[in-house]
Amino acid sequence: MDRGAVSDFITRRIETYVDKVRLEAMVSYGDGKVQLDTNRLRAIVRDEPREVTELVVRDQIEKNQKGPAGRLQLALMLATAYQLEFGDDQLMDLVGNATHGESIPYGLLMPDGVLQEETRLGSPLQVRILSIENDDPQGETVQNLIRIFAEIERQPSNAQMLHGRAALSFPHYDDDPRPNFAIPGIRACIAALDARFPYYLYYIMPEVRTEQILSYANSLLPLELFDFMPGIWAYIGTEAELIDLLFPRMLAVRRFCGMTGDDPGEITRDILLSYPEPLASAMSRVLRSADGL
Repeated sequence: MDRGAVSDFITRRIETYVDKVRLEAMVSYGDGKVQLDTNRLRAIVRDEPREVTELVVRDQIEKNQKGPAGRLQLALMLATAYQLEFGDDQLMDLVGNATHGESIPYGLLMPDGVLQEETRLGSPLQVRILSIENDDPQGETVQNLIRIFAEIERQPSNAQMLHGRAALSFPHYDDDPRPNFAIPGIRACIAALDARFPYYLYYIMPEVRTEQILSYANSLLPLELFDFMPGIWAYIGTEAELIDLLFPRMLAVRRFCGMTGDDPGEITRDILLSYPEPLASAMSRVLRSADGL
């Protein structure tokens, strides 16, 4: 697959991972030599989701196949660390196949152009990037997205398979310096999703560093609750205002878990990891008092 077809969201996720390796696992010596700290590299591999490590390995293999050689070193180091940490040879086999000239597929673009999906070798799809080209909530792409999720929910097991694996991407605004949640078109799209699926937080990828949950929830808050400065933003509202926003949606998530068979406590804990501990604890207390869970 052409690299350009892969979501910018996934690209940034890979870059974050590689930067983490460089910052935390690379040791520089005075004579200009650089070496990887294998213990620290194993800790990174242990802490990161397995599918993300594989994406980075695939990314390095792909760059080695398309450009100057030498990219396989990091791929091999990561595969080795993964093998040592988990006793799993699959990533080593992937690198070994690449060194023998085998073409390694990178990803898959759905025929309708709505879902961009990263895959694991021989495994089910792990992350679904919902690429929204038209941010008008009445537009075709947004309505198709609503239709797709409504169809998925006809079978609870299908909805369960998508828990925590959806990420929203708005490529039309990639060059807009404002945070996504401050852009009117994106806010309108998320408002439409929220109106149809008040439990949509159930589907959103809860990885804190992606800020998907924060961006989604912030899009539903009044903009006057934020202070915007060049390159940064700050929430200036109260804890109570955040709880007022989250409370009905978290209750909706818990009720939806009754349909999918998920543990509502576990799901809501994952969602609240995106927020500071004091607010997460306060939200948990409110939920317990409301539904007895």
